[in-house]
Amino acid sequence: MSESGETALSRNYEDTLERRAELLSDVWIRHQQDHLREQPVEIQTAMERNRRLLEDVRKTEELLSQSQMTDPHLLSLETQYWVSVEAQIPTWQGSLLGTAPGPGPALGPDPARPPRKAQQRSAAAKDPSRPPLPMPRGPL
Repeated sequence: MSESGETALSRNYEDTLERRAELLSDVWIRHQQDHLREQPVEIQTAMERNRRLLEDVRKTEELLSQSQMTDPHLLSLETQYWVSVEAQIPTWQGSLLGTAPGPGPALGPDPARPPRKAQQRSAAAKDPSRPPLPMPRGPL
């Protein structure tokens, strides 16, 4: 191939790359425009769903507040629950205000507790292709 042929091929290749970049840019712009047109529909759908959910929650709260708990066991459980919550408020107050960590255990293993030993598994449990071992039978 001659020098002018290679130059022509190189120029053609560069033109093709430029055209490809333009097409990709056009496709990207079109995609963004389509996305912007669809987004308000998605937002409206989400807002309507949230409005219905809030309405359901309000109706449920209203029904629960109107209904009377007449079962003494339920009344006792509710009273015990609120006594427990009020007793825990000082423990959780710093955590809820963001001034202290929560009173729960830290994530990870407890350094004071010794590590657990791994349990031995039977060969049947290790190899799923083998059938399970028969259960021992007691006296009939």
